Amino acid sequence: MYVLGNSGNDINEYTLSTPWDIGTATYVQVFSVATQEATPYGLFFKPDGTKFYICGTTADSVYEYNVGTAWNISTASYVQAFSVTAKETDPNAVAFSSDGTRMFVTGTVSDAVHQYNLSTAWNISTAVFSASFSVSAYVSSPQGLDFDSSGTKMYLIGSTFNRIVEYNLGTAWSVSTASFSGVVNTILLGNYIVNGSSGLHVETAQGKAYLTDYNNDRVFQLDTNTAATRFTGSRLLVDPDLHLQSDLVVYNNVHSNNNIFARNGLYSYNYGYVAGTLDVRGAIDLADDDILRLGSSDDWEMYHNATASTNYIDLNVGNLVIRDDGTAGDPTRFTFERTTGNFTATGTVSATLFTSLSDKTQKTDIKPIENALDLVNQLEGVRYKWIDDRDQPSIGVIAQDVEKILPEVVVENSNGLKSVSYGNIVGVLVEAIKEQQEQINSLKKEIELLKK
Repeated sequence: MYVLGNSGNDINEYTLSTPWDIGTATYVQVFSVATQEATPYGLFFKPDGTKFYICGTTADSVYEYNVGTAWNISTASYVQAFSVTAKETDPNAVAFSSDGTRMFVTGTVSDAVHQYNLSTAWNISTAVFSASFSVSAYVSSPQGLDFDSSGTKMYLIGSTFNRIVEYNLGTAWSVSTASFSGVVNTILLGNYIVNGSSGLHVETAQGKAYLTDYNNDRVFQLDTNTAATRFTGSRLLVDPDLHLQSDLVVYNNVHSNNNIFARNGLYSYNYGYVAGTLDVRGAIDLADDDILRLGSSDDWEMYHNATASTNYIDLNVGNLVIRDDGTAGDPTRFTFERTTGNFTATGTVSATLFTSLSDKTQKTDIKPIENALDLVNQLEGVRYKWIDDRDQPSIGVIAQDVEKILPEVVVENSNGLKSVSYGNIVGVLVEAIKEQQEQINSLKKEIELLKK
């Protein structure tokens, strides 16, 4: 194992008693690259161990070294440099195709992968720029870059979001054919919060990935075949429960056949599916126009429409009911009826002002209320207490009695419970007062005549 650091400006070599297991690493020796580069970042070894390459930000260049005895850095010697300033002024990672005829460089200024073709394999002096591919949509400040052995997968990691992002390459080793595939969050590894991701190596044949974190000065090993971290095309797939103590960030799909428990945030920028329980103690962060769905038939949807700058809750099936503590049998506190638009609350609804739509343009067949005083005389006001846990005294009318006299002001909900639109009785009261006033005025006239 080889680790490049920019504090000592050197490469550190370790032997692993168990192949691919960093837990068995033993330090061997160091090789300084300070003469060529004062701030080295990227490191890549030729597959046979006879060459290695670094890149750095002092001269914004890639440096080539020969290794006299394969994999023994004490036998390394500097060969030459190749400037990448025209495309990247802060190069942080370098990689090559398996045959050495293509070189790839990425960095934190361009947020892109730049491809160079080499007319002589592994000889950087023959490199000619070929193409660039922007990764800014999913990777900010890329500092690690690697490919699988076939050249059809490209992996990057950035220090800003601390996640490994996978791309598919339609043509092997051609970044111009890259397309986003998936992402694995790496912010929490073991007992460490990873917030300085830098180097990256993905060993697909072994089902392992390795990354360095400059804030922890550690190398982390990931098993890419485990359910919680494996790449599966365009999604992160979780078969058993996934328990997180920090954020889960997914830029495409999340599929879970059981439960997801996140102690902090769940961030999905496309589609999420959970067959079991989704338990999030922090934030569920959806991008604009992305939808949070509940129910096997997408019965309930919530999303933010960026164009209309409006938040929507769509009830496609059934009603929205809010109970006392969300368990079956507990009292219903609020009910929104999908088809009628009716809202029912069992408690007190308070507001500075309540209004009812009464625009003339929305009405037809308008007629005056006749015999209003007679209607009012048939109404009975009563005092009563509610039959619930409040035992609260109240005053009003009985819906069933009012319905016999003014059926227009009584509404029955889907549960058969009846309510009274007290505000609509105002029209009857207005006309009743006017009729009563006419009677009063008539009596006044009769009294005046009697006085004469």
